[in-house]
Amino acid sequence: MIAYKFIVRDIYTNESREFELHSQDHDPRPVHKEGMRQIKFEEDIEKLYVDTSAEKGIHTYDRLLYDKRKGFLD
Repeated sequence: MIAYKFIVRDIYTNESREFELHSQDHDPRPVHKEGMRQIKFEEDIEKLYVDTSAEKGIHTYDRLLYDKRKGFLD
């Protein structure tokens, strides 16, 4: 399982929140699609990171996969 971190922002209040999603998929596009299913209607995904740590239990989200302004980076 690969851990992904989503940063989403409310389009009306500009408040942001984070959530994690675990998936078997290595391609960020299906993971992004699944994340879209889990956010509220008035929210938008700002950034999507992947867990780069090799240790279980400790997540290090250093690699950016998606940025709202730049699109998919892989």
